[in-house]
Amino acid sequence: MPPNTPITGAQTLHPDNVQRDFPQPDYSEAVKKYIQFRRQRLIAARDVRDMIRDEWDGMGFLQYMEVLKRHDDQYIAPRKNKQDTSINTGSIRDKDTTLVEYACKYSFEPVAQCFDDEDEQNEEMADTAEDLVRKSKLIESYKDKAKLIYRSMVSFGTALVEDLWVERWINEKIMNEDGTWSEKRVKQYDGCMAKLWDLRKCYFGDIRKFFMNGPLGQPYFFTVEYESYEMTKQLFGEWAMWKYVPNTIVWTPEVSTNALYAAFWTLRPVTLNYCEILRYYDPIMNEFAITINGIDMLPIQEKKTTENGMEKTMVSGYPLTEVSPSGAIPFAKYDLEPMHDFAYSKSQPGKMRVLADVENMFIKLMIGRLKQQAKPTLGNKSGRNFGQEVTEPGTVINDIRDGDLFPVLPNYQGPSQADFSMYELVKKELDKNSVERSFQGINNNAVEKTATQDINEQGAMSLKVASMFDGIISGENQLNWLRTYNIAKNWTKPIDTQIDTLKGQIIEKYRTVNLPSTADGGQPATKRIVFTPKTTMSSMDVAQEDINAKKDGKGEVRTAYLNPKMFRELKLNWYYSCVPVPNGSDPLSYMLFAKQIADATAFFGPDSLNVARLKHKFSALTGNDFDTWFISETEMQQKQQAVQAAQQKDIQNGGTGELPGTGAPGRAGVGASMSANPMSGMANIMKK
Repeated sequence: MPPNTPITGAQTLHPDNVQRDFPQPDYSEAVKKYIQFRRQRLIAARDVRDMIRDEWDGMGFLQYMEVLKRHDDQYIAPRKNKQDTSINTGSIRDKDTTLVEYACKYSFEPVAQCFDDEDEQNEEMADTAEDLVRKSKLIESYKDKAKLIYRSMVSFGTALVEDLWVERWINEKIMNEDGTWSEKRVKQYDGCMAKLWDLRKCYFGDIRKFFMNGPLGQPYFFTVEYESYEMTKQLFGEWAMWKYVPNTIVWTPEVSTNALYAAFWTLRPVTLNYCEILRYYDPIMNEFAITINGIDMLPIQEKKTTENGMEKTMVSGYPLTEVSPSGAIPFAKYDLEPMHDFAYSKSQPGKMRVLADVENMFIKLMIGRLKQQAKPTLGNKSGRNFGQEVTEPGTVINDIRDGDLFPVLPNYQGPSQADFSMYELVKKELDKNSVERSFQGINNNAVEKTATQDINEQGAMSLKVASMFDGIISGENQLNWLRTYNIAKNWTKPIDTQIDTLKGQIIEKYRTVNLPSTADGGQPATKRIVFTPKTTMSSMDVAQEDINAKKDGKGEVRTAYLNPKMFRELKLNWYYSCVPVPNGSDPLSYMLFAKQIADATAFFGPDSLNVARLKHKFSALTGNDFDTWFISETEMQQKQQAVQAAQQKDIQNGGTGELPGTGAPGRAGVGASMSANPMSGMANIMKK
């Protein structure tokens, strides 16, 4: 979309929202200068981003984004005339999809480290933070969003994901006996949420800086959205400043005009009854602003002071820490292949689009030659007019002599072997710029491979996706870091109040977080993180509480108590790293696991393996329940006791005490050696 194209939408407005005169906020001159300074920043960032740049291949940003989007969407251009062939082989989309699906096979598990102000590490707090981040992502169904995030990173080079706290309220209606109903506002959901942004709606303060936050990060950042006036009113209609928001505005003046302050203002043209919602983040000055059609929705603070003996008015924007507890720009940045001194990264379609156009051109040419072979262009010596029937099979034409019709073009034999060789060369060049066709499951020379060969080939192909994994890990680390501060601020607030009848007082109730975990033996367990401001329980009391829960039939439980105020106010430095873990029961993961078991047994011996945990891993990879494969620990102990009793009885009767059929004394279930076949080796281990 060209930068000067207005946002289009419905021109109509509900009669209840019709208003002709909009008042203007009464700002001081100092506040007006502050707002004008901020607008000049926005205009400068917009113009720098949208200009023609080498990084956009000599195009403007919006045009370049449209080119990338069309390639990834497998856009097929309409025919310009009926002889044309509309075709798009979809090579770019197929390879983009391969990369995305490969990334979706992995879970990027957070690994946290935290240090206090004396640089002392707190491992227990770090483990708790990891669990809280996992649970928050589970609640918001983050895995469903991850696929879209990866797609944006691969297709456009960069993906921007905002971490925010969301509250959703709905109108609950209760029917009365007389057929009427009453309404009340009810909170349906509150929690952390990751929001993927369209890059066209995001603007960097300094396009030369690659990092979002930190000493080398952006000086400021802002986003722009366009919504109808009535939709915007649903979101902001109860705010005090909404009465000033107009439904018609004028476009922004340029910086060079030195225009005076204007109350109603937008960054781009907006049609009637539409609103431009702009969010501005300044981590250096700790400022945040929301403007709708030029009206600041949040308060701006003024303070009179004296500087060098002269009175001065200091202006301060709304605190950024109120919406971003970390004080940073609340956006995680995922990058595929970074470019030099540039905020945006190179995308997969950006590398492949020229060769993909060449491939489509070759296909069109070969189809044209096939058409020419089937229905060649003909010359006519007879002087008569012939129609399409001369090229249709089985047609009888009268009054025609040999040689009256002849092919005009000398070469009409169709595509040659050289054409197909050239086409294959183009396909190989496309593979160099992305992933091999064999990695996509396309193999023209299909040969049966061993499991080891397949694993080695997959490992070689994974080198080509290393940049994608680096980008995902970097983005996930940023998101987890932001999410930790978000949780510390919002999950530590009271969620309700209750009456303590014994003490006769009202106490605040805090949340308890339950999430799946594993016990020491590898079996499934439930971890409970209990936020409570007062607890005097020792570690022994907590352990006894978990034992009692198991006796009550609640299964394996691991409880951790956390003081919400302490967690919220502790000055901790957080560091995150992510570990890609295969999350599916696909054959490759299974074969890799089997080979790892065989190698570990060969290197360290079967007695060194943690068989209990390996059993649970085996169940997960095969996609079956643990009880489907293995007996319980109690049943195993009973069998071992029965075997030992049989051995003792055999010895008392003068026997050797050997197990029947093994020739070895009772080390039940562990073979004396491992087979060279990893599958049989793993089977031997799993007998333990």
